[in-house]
Amino acid sequence: ATKVFDTAVNLGPSRAHKFLQYAIGVPQDGVLGPKTFNETNATPSAQLVVKLQSLQASYYRNLVARNIKLAGFLNGWMNRAYDRN
Repeated sequence: ATKVFDTAVNLGPSRAHKFLQYAIGVPQDGVLGPKTFNETNATPSAQLVVKLQSLQASYYRNLVARNIKLAGFLNGWMNRAYDRN
């Protein structure tokens, strides 16, 4: 929950919820409903955090690939992505 919240603060709730839904293999509508909660609770938390970290890091790398002017932020973004919280 903490990782999803942190991602939502940084990237917006809809994107954070879609990352979560992608990581647990449910349809990505950005809405945290019963199916999302059930699948989230059924997924080992350590495994889920690693998937979320990877998705967040990939998002940041793609931002920089599309706009090189953002490269100065990449190290900080990577630190945020790979933070366990």
